[in-house]
Amino acid sequence: MNLLFVSHRRDVSGAEICTQRIVERIKDHRILVVLPEGAFADRLRQAGIAVETEAGLTKMARSEDAFAFLRLAGRFSGVVERLRRIIRRFDADLVISNALGPVPYAGPAARLAGVPNICIHYHPVLQPGTSDAKFVFFLAKFCDGFIAVSDAMNRGLQISGVPAAKIKTIYNGLDVADYMPSRDRSHLLRGKFSLDDSVKLIGLVATISEAKGHHVVIEAARLLRDEFPALAPWRFVFVGAVFENSMLGAAYQTRLEQQIRKHGLQDRVLFAGKHKNMREVYLDLDIVLNTSVEPEPLGTTIYEAMAMGKPVIASHVGGSAEIVDDGRAGFLVPAGDSRELAMLLAKMLQGQIDLAPIVAAGRTRVEACFDLRSTVEQYLMHFAACSKKRSRANLAS
Repeated sequence: MNLLFVSHRRDVSGAEICTQRIVERIKDHRILVVLPEGAFADRLRQAGIAVETEAGLTKMARSEDAFAFLRLAGRFSGVVERLRRIIRRFDADLVISNALGPVPYAGPAARLAGVPNICIHYHPVLQPGTSDAKFVFFLAKFCDGFIAVSDAMNRGLQISGVPAAKIKTIYNGLDVADYMPSRDRSHLLRGKFSLDDSVKLIGLVATISEAKGHHVVIEAARLLRDEFPALAPWRFVFVGAVFENSMLGAAYQTRLEQQIRKHGLQDRVLFAGKHKNMREVYLDLDIVLNTSVEPEPLGTTIYEAMAMGKPVIASHVGGSAEIVDDGRAGFLVPAGDSRELAMLLAKMLQGQIDLAPIVAAGRTRVEACFDLRSTVEQYLMHFAACSKKRSRANLAS
């Protein structure tokens, strides 16, 4: 098969990492990824993946600029036509949009080229009739099918009005051999902040965005300091950065810094920036958090940390509960509940919870449910089925 992936992202987040893992391991098929120039394109090139850039592939919804939609609409037809030409030139058997962002372009382009197109879906929808649900239902008209990365995302699509028959749930995965637990520390983060091994390092690995709940962590840090003063030394570290050119993200980071200063937590809550080698990051952490206040499609950092033998605390929203078996393989807390998070962390730091069986169960769960080999096999089977459906339809017409 000739598989053409389309992404609207310049920067790199969990969705882009998952896509790269998949395309790197697809053998015996031609792959082309079309996307804007940026960090993601650079990563793909370095991995030896064929890339073609299209500057016009920009998300058309939820813009931070009130006039951006009009500018995008003005160049819409040009982007669609250029994509159509790429699809025909590549002789694609299937077009795959990486998230909803590129669907307004890739969907019409694929239809004009006579090629089936599907979307790998990461967009949470909780209630029918909302603007989000209507938005997803509108975009679904341009798709022949969806891959939902969790059952939570599958349900969201159905809430939006997408027929269940058009949706296939396939969990993302990782190469478990690349994420082996180790007692050794990397000192990647401890060296940066001059911390010794006695300090318990609690990490939130995420893009700096309000949806990721960094403010929840800062409040939990205040509660730990004020209400549990006898704990072993600890620090929180934020690993990640604001998306490129995101005004909302930059404003959120400013508020976080103000919150830290207000509570005198400058020496307790640290910003580490972005790091490419996530294995080295996890080796230096004692506890890993996922504190999203909006539903996670399927939190990549949750199963990465679990594979590395780290205890994980995640918000009980979205697909997180499909990864974490609460109290057996990790822990779930209500989204946005800083006090619940602080109380659980205090128990862990005081040694009141035996973490050894929990981290062992976490590793076992990742091996069973989130192995990349299984993910790729399921993707290829679904890709083949989608391309054959259109071939049969063309023959019938």
